[in-house]
Amino acid sequence: MTADTLRLKDRINQLMETLAGVTSVTLHELFAASARKAEMILTFLAILELMRLQMVRAFQHQPSGIIRLYLAVEDGIATGG
Repeated sequence: MTADTLRLKDRINQLMETLAGVTSVTLHELFAASARKAEMILTFLAILELMRLQMVRAFQHQPSGIIRLYLAVEDGIATGG
């Protein structure tokens, strides 16, 4: 593991901070910041883990449309599952 390698929990924390400041974010926006393949994989794994924990929700309103991620917690309380 190199010094610039992120751990999964660090990427999860970054994603939660990003989502805390906005209503939603597109999947494309999250991957645009990840230039390397390893960073993209880590971002995807972090998103999957957040969805598994029901902390983030993903919506796609039409087939082949934009996928948006929303924070699924408000004031530390899950909004349903």
